[in-house]
Formats: sequence, C-alpha cells, structure tokens
Amino acid sequence: MLLEMKDVIKRVIRKFAPIKYGSKGENCRITSNIIVNGANNVFLGNNIYIGPYAILYSATSNIYIKDNVIIGPRVSMMTANHPINKIGVAIIDNHEIDDKCSANIVVNEDVWIGANVVILKGVSIGRGAVIAAGAIVNKDVDPYDIVGGVPARKIGKRFTKEQISEHERILYNLNKQR
Repeated sequence: MLLEMKDVIKRVIRKFAPIKYGSKGENCRITSNIIVNGANNVFLGNNIYIGPYAILYSATSNIYIKDNVIIGPRVSMMTANHPINKIGVAIIDNHEIDDKCSANIVVNEDVWIGANVVILKGVSIGRGAVIAAGAIVNKDVDPYDIVGGVPARKIGKRFTKEQISEHERILYNLNKQR
C-alpha cells in the first residue's frame, strides 16, 4: 500500500512540475494541457502561445519555435518516425532511431499554426507563414505562404512582395531586401 502511494505521489509531482525546456523566452503562454516529450530539445522564443492539447515530441532532434508564434489547439510536432525496415524486428520493438528517422523542426517568426495541424520531422516553416487548420505539413513552407490540406500545399500568399517588404521593415527594421 505504501509503495502504491509513493508511485501516485511521484506521478502527481511529475504531472504538475514545470517543464524544463532547452530554452524559453519571455511572454510564453503555454496551456497546462500540453504533452512534451524531450523538453530539453524544445527551444522557445519570445511571445509564443501554445494552445491546449498540443504535442511537442522531440525524441532525438530539436524543435525550434521562434518569436511571435501562435500554435492552435491539438497541434502535433514530431521530430522522428519509427524505423520500419529492420528485417525480423516488429516495428514496435525497433528503437534504433537514426538520421533517416529523425530531423529538426523549425518554426520561424510571425507564424500562425491552426488547430489540429500535424508537423512532421525535418520541416521548416518560413517567417510569416500561416498553416490552415487540419493540415499535415511534411515539406518546408516558404515565408508568407498560406498552406493547407493533406498533405499541405500552398493555397495563397499572406502579402504581396511590396507588403512583405513593408511588414519586415516595420517588424524587423530591415531595409528593402526583396
């Protein structure tokens, strides 16, 4: 009975203990119902919102979320796949994650990721992009693109080239580079 009680206490402490990220900037609003695996591989910038029931799964690679990012509810980011090509070993029993199975995820500045989006290993989302709700992102997203669908594909552009230059000049003090 005493051993069972100690196990319960450990689980409660683990559930409510603060998550120790690789780094965490200022003004990060993270709901309490998220799941983070490998938190030391998750690097958060400033002014980030992560919605309820999000899953950040960073087995061996890193997740980088830069400044001014909105992540909707039930978004999943996974930096690894299960290896599936080992003869004589069931997928569930194969724990050999290599470079082919794992890669970083990068979410650049000023990005909005809608509800129920899945972002897979190796994806980089460009500055200013918008990911429509329910999309599965398995390839890089260019800056200021709006993508959606399964798999995600470009469905629009957030701004014209002139508007992008003005937006970046205001937010990032950049001279016209485009």
